[in-house]
Amino acid sequence: MAGLLWLGVNFELGKSDWAAWVQAVGSIAAIVGAWLIGKSQSKAAFLHALRLKESERYDRVRAVFPIAERAHALITALDGEQYDHYYKVRYSDASFRVCIKAIEAIPLHELGNFGLVQGYMEMQQALAAAAHAAAKRLELGNDLAARFAERASDSHVADARHKAEMALELIKSNQYRRSVE
Repeated sequence: MAGLLWLGVNFELGKSDWAAWVQAVGSIAAIVGAWLIGKSQSKAAFLHALRLKESERYDRVRAVFPIAERAHALITALDGEQYDHYYKVRYSDASFRVCIKAIEAIPLHELGNFGLVQGYMEMQQALAAAAHAAAKRLELGNDLAARFAERASDSHVADARHKAEMALELIKSNQYRRSVE
């Protein structure tokens, strides 16, 4: 504006010249203003899309977390029982199969970060190892001495429990981490 006043005073602009200059400056200001508003709206839309995507990922992660907790609980309960009757009374092959299928159904590529993918893969391996070890003991039938010996010498369930604990901790520590950092 100051430049326009300077031009007007130094070159003695007429009314039509003033109108033309005001119109030119106003047009340029409108173009710059429209560009700034568009840039601002574009940035706001981009940030909104990122927040929406992150919210959806967070909801997916929260939705599958109970599966990891259930797998951990099954393995921990299996390892925590020191008595042989547990495998007759409380081990449920169906529970393990359902939990394994649930973990297999998780779309790992949609979890959003490496730690979660690794945690769920390790949990799946631990669950399969524990189920296999328990089923193997059940195959021994009513031979209590053989089943007790198998329990005493076999550390697969304890190893699976340890792996499940590590996997659950990995899942917990990564479930709130942003997918894009």
